[in-house]
Amino acid sequence: MTETELANLLPEFIRNSETYSLVITDLAGRCTYINEVFKKRFSFLSIDFIGQPFSVAIHPEDVEKCNTAAYGCTVNPSKIFKAEVRKPDTWQGDCYWMHWEFSLLKDQHQQALGILCLGHDIKETKKTFGVKEFAHKAETIIETITDGFFMLDDKWEFVIVNKTAEQILGIAREQLFGRKFWDVFPVLSDYNYPKAFRKAMTENVTVTVEDYRADLDRWFGVVCYPSQEGLTIFFKDITQEKKTQERLKFSEIKLRAILNSTTDGNILISPDYKILSFNKQAEKMSQVAFGKPLKELADLWDYILPKDKDDFYTNTQKALKGEYLKFEREISFEKLKKWFELRHYPVYDSDGKVLGFTFNYTDIDQRKRKEITLQESKNRIEKILEAIPHPLVIVNEKRSIKYVNDNFEKVFGYAAQEVLDKTIDFLIPERYRDKHRQHENRYLRTGGKLLRTPSENVSAITSSNQEISVATSLNTFTVEGEKFTLVILENVTEFKKRQDTILRQNETLQQIAWQQSHKVRRPVSTILGLINVIQTNKTLRPEENDQFLNYLFQTTQELDMVIHEIVAQINENE
Repeated sequence: MTETELANLLPEFIRNSETYSLVITDLAGRCTYINEVFKKRFSFLSIDFIGQPFSVAIHPEDVEKCNTAAYGCTVNPSKIFKAEVRKPDTWQGDCYWMHWEFSLLKDQHQQALGILCLGHDIKETKKTFGVKEFAHKAETIIETITDGFFMLDDKWEFVIVNKTAEQILGIAREQLFGRKFWDVFPVLSDYNYPKAFRKAMTENVTVTVEDYRADLDRWFGVVCYPSQEGLTIFFKDITQEKKTQERLKFSEIKLRAILNSTTDGNILISPDYKILSFNKQAEKMSQVAFGKPLKELADLWDYILPKDKDDFYTNTQKALKGEYLKFEREISFEKLKKWFELRHYPVYDSDGKVLGFTFNYTDIDQRKRKEITLQESKNRIEKILEAIPHPLVIVNEKRSIKYVNDNFEKVFGYAAQEVLDKTIDFLIPERYRDKHRQHENRYLRTGGKLLRTPSENVSAITSSNQEISVATSLNTFTVEGEKFTLVILENVTEFKKRQDTILRQNETLQQIAWQQSHKVRRPVSTILGLINVIQTNKTLRPEENDQFLNYLFQTTQELDMVIHEIVAQINENE
């Protein structure tokens, strides 16, 4: 959490207190926030305490007291721990006794942020002198800090100069001690530091200033802290920081230009759901949807519909835990109803810590409604295709199967996933495949006009390797430049069997007709002739009459054999 964010968690009267020193450390004991009282009181120790161990401003013998109190806060987070410790007063090694209270600082979710330390002087009279150990420690700190440091007395004479300052100024410190600052560095109108130094000294206020030295092509940041002894100055090379700031500023300008030129809405949101930034499209959409503009640091919940708040919270909590979310949703505002693609992405700082999340959205209403219309049309077409009472196959120009209906699965025994993207050849007996391709090529050469071949039934193979007869109907259609062929395969196997039976029966009838005209006619004519002779010839002798009856009996037997033969033929073809 940043120093500003930590400050926002604290009551204003504590932050701005003129009596109490306030320090917040992380759980490792490094300073993350200090108030102005602490900063002014101990400015002679460091230009910036942020990131430094809390122990730099504590007498060595009292460090363990503070560590014990801090540890107690983590073990008993609801308890306040107290300790009296010595704090430095001047570079001469003097110390003050201070009373400090330590407690665990937590965020709104009761998560530990660090240790809050609140302290005040016990008595001005309880001042201890001559702590040489602390003086030695302070001198060590001065020499090891990377900032340039020097101290001027109330006569503007150099009192202390550290090694870093010696290197940056380019003058040995021995040549500076006892000399007035203005004799070494005359007032130049091109620089800001002369006014800053005089203001700090005369008005007794801390002054921060930046200066550019053209001769070195370098930027320096300078902080002046006044005290009774004179003026303490910290300065450091901030050239890289300035260049980085310029790059960041330029990058920010480019990024904002890019974000403002897109039709997507983009909102950056803090973990506590405050709006940090947004682009023009998001601002425009807010005005249309809610009748009010977006505002930085406004509560985001004021711009979320009540019915969407639970889902929004669930999704954004996932984003704050590092997940990337993208989904489509139709949102109904009071005067607007649209489809959006919504995206939630976590945002990290340079240390990989989540700073917040982005709420990005794209208006996909037009595309989505086309997709819905297309899907509805597709569903209707599929229902029509499924209603066809015969197997149906759709193949592309490469003869790969792209669709089959339910009746195909019922008749051929293949599930759709078994045949999709396979060439149609596996349905055709191998002996007919060449002929089928010729027929197919002829069909395509005619322009793919409707073609039905019921009189030329073809054979097909089912999943059980059974051959069936099918009558084919073909038609072509084009989708986005790709040609497809719709094939209806009517199973005519039973029809073919009935047709073959009728043909055989017709042949039998033809044979019977021939037998009627030849084999049957002859005995019938003989019988009729013999009966006529017997009836008309009254003079026949008995022996002649018996002879004619014998002929009649033989001919009748011959006729009976012909009739049995015909009946047998009929039975064979039933």
